[in-house]
Amino acid sequence: MAVTVLARSRGVAVFSITKGLFLMSTLLCLICLSASLTNKNQLIQEVLKESYKEAQQEMDELMECKSDMLKASELVDEYLALMDPMIAVIKKFDALLGKTDPDTDMEGLKVSLEETKAELDSTNEELDEEIASMEKKLRTIKTLIENFGEQHTEL
Repeated sequence: MAVTVLARSRGVAVFSITKGLFLMSTLLCLICLSASLTNKNQLIQEVLKESYKEAQQEMDELMECKSDMLKASELVDEYLALMDPMIAVIKKFDALLGKTDPDTDMEGLKVSLEETKAELDSTNEELDEEIASMEKKLRTIKTLIENFGEQHTEL
């Protein structure tokens, strides 16, 4: 009965069928749009998290390689420190034995070790650059993940 009275009076809160359908379809479109954006954001966030994990693994591998290169460089430094005294001892023995043409294999080995040390140092510098680049990439991905997380909570 109240419905008929309300329909007859056409008072303050009058809605026609078309206005009601328009309101419902507008609300439905907004809900679908927000759900679609939420799904896209979740998908993007998952992809970013996977990318972050892969970048972190690559960073760990670079750090391990850097550690190995530093150990190798320190080992070559130790060998180079031993080369000069060994060459001096060999020259003394050659002088005692009366050899006029001392064998220079140790000096060639020293030159080879110095070249190896230079290559290790350049590789370490390249690794430092790659690590810095990877750290920047990780920070960027982490910032994006946080931003998408904030957007998700706002929706």
